[in-house]
Amino acid sequence: MFHSSSFQPRIRGVHNGNDGIQIDRAQDLRSAITLNRTKVKELGTTDAVCWKSGIPSNSVTLRQLEYGEMDIWQELACTTSDDDAVLATDLKTTKSDISVFLTNDSDVFKGTLWLPDLRVGTFSLNIGDPDALIERNFTLTGEDAIVFQNDNLYVVYLEFTATGDTSQSFTIGSGSYAAYETPVEDPDNSGEYFLRCVRYRSSDSTNTEMTEGSDYTYNSVSGAVAIDDDSVSNGDIFTFVYSTGSYISGSDPFTSNSSDLCGIKADECSIYIRTSTTISRVQSVSFDVNFDRIDVKEIGTTDVVATGARDITTTVNLGQILETWSLDEAMRDVIGETYGKLDPREYADDMNLIIKIYSDNTKGTFKMGYRLNNLTPTSIDDGNTVDDYETRNVTLEGDHCLITSNETTLDA
Repeated sequence: MFHSSSFQPRIRGVHNGNDGIQIDRAQDLRSAITLNRTKVKELGTTDAVCWKSGIPSNSVTLRQLEYGEMDIWQELACTTSDDDAVLATDLKTTKSDISVFLTNDSDVFKGTLWLPDLRVGTFSLNIGDPDALIERNFTLTGEDAIVFQNDNLYVVYLEFTATGDTSQSFTIGSGSYAAYETPVEDPDNSGEYFLRCVRYRSSDSTNTEMTEGSDYTYNSVSGAVAIDDDSVSNGDIFTFVYSTGSYISGSDPFTSNSSDLCGIKADECSIYIRTSTTISRVQSVSFDVNFDRIDVKEIGTTDVVATGARDITTTVNLGQILETWSLDEAMRDVIGETYGKLDPREYADDMNLIIKIYSDNTKGTFKMGYRLNNLTPTSIDDGNTVDDYETRNVTLEGDHCLITSNETTLDA
């Protein structure tokens, strides 16, 4: 059996030559795949004639504690660790892989669960109450959930950078790649050794999936990879993905992270509305970002050929035990004034919500933050029950979200 302490996930952006990271502070990770098979029957026959296979659909959910780091956002956006800001729009067409490395209770490594080509469906941030740990939640969509075991135990990523405009070659298991074990043949596809190879060309920021046997070839005896000169430009980064029996020598797919924060509580953040007004007496804050995805299939292929999102919708929920109308004053943009009338018809329709995350509740060290622009109130729920205090819940809606570790960018 696989205990949670030996359930070790990593994520890697598919494009732009990303290096990949382990997923720290994960609390729950689930994959639910639907095979989309159709039963064919006919008149005059009792049993099914056959089953026809469709393109599977995989829904992956991840719940993670907020710990003030940008790394997972950078992988989802297929950008680098130097990029300190990610917009929701950056996630419309990007893809990422999740690899889960599985060791049983007897400390025997048993295999890898590989979830490739995942796209962001939704993400959210939730501060459930004033004592809560802040949580991030992600829903990702894909088509596959593949288990690699026995001789194909590990999924490995290998990067090669071209040093000229002519044909290129390197040898897996030798020279710069001596730490890498050679690929094991795909049990389902005779003569194929690679799960994927993507070429990133920085000169025009394009990503192209290479075809084994034409764009590049592999010698299973020597471990040599030869890339055709028509596929090469100086500086191209080729990311090869394959399965093999051992991980990269001297490396570990997952090591416990004791250097970053273990989590961040509600009292270690500040909530602002309309850019500069701190919201007081708020008991809960959450937002959801939903992508109206369009993943295009076509006749004649079993793959999704294009991905995108028609629209992005952000929904903010603010809850408070009613003591003052500071939230309504902020929405009316009269906070701090002695304004005598708060009519929702007059509330602003271009508000900003900012959540700033700090290393502790002294708020001396800024870690990262979230900003949602163009918000408009859509509903206000006000009520009371016997032996309780009046509550007020406000919902706002917009179409923008920025995640950044740069406080200047957050406040701009």
